[in-house]
Amino acid sequence: MKTQRQEILDHVQKFGSITRATAANMYIFELSSRIGELRAQGDDKGVRWEFRHTPVHGKRPGGRAWRVIRYSDPQRIEPQRDMF
Repeated sequence: MKTQRQEILDHVQKFGSITRATAANMYIFELSSRIGELRAQGDDKGVRWEFRHTPVHGKRPGGRAWRVIRYSDPQRIEPQRDMF
């Protein structure tokens, strides 16, 4: 069974980006927390990831504004190995 972090990585690598709305459709309701975990702890293999985050703005019908964050362009940060 895939972890939510792995599902996020797979989605971003396949489609290029992910937003909170897309993650919610995948039953991942705390996207920013999972992205934070990928940055701090890494994936199941210990590889840490850094994402570009871009605000996306729009207007709802009726004129009310909205904003979401789009996470994209994941960069691998390999775990550091001890030299001894």
